[in-house]
Amino acid sequence: MLRIYFMQQWLGYSNPAMEDELHDHAALRCFAACSLEMFPMRPLLQVQTFLERHDLCEKLVVLTWKILLAKG
Repeated sequence: MLRIYFMQQWLGYSNPAMEDELHDHAALRCFAACSLEMFPMRPLLQVQTFLERHDLCEKLVVLTWKILLAKG
């Protein structure tokens, strides 16, 4: 779910657009580790709600960018 959340943040997709992109692009499904039969949009909404409720969205994105930058 976090991978899909990050793709939404990085690529600027809404939930419906992300679902369409997962359906259309194997590379995105591969990164998200999901299959055509598995569209996790309902659990994704739960993850988004949790992150927002606990004010973790921006912190998580910033921490991930720091890790990625440190790894080059």
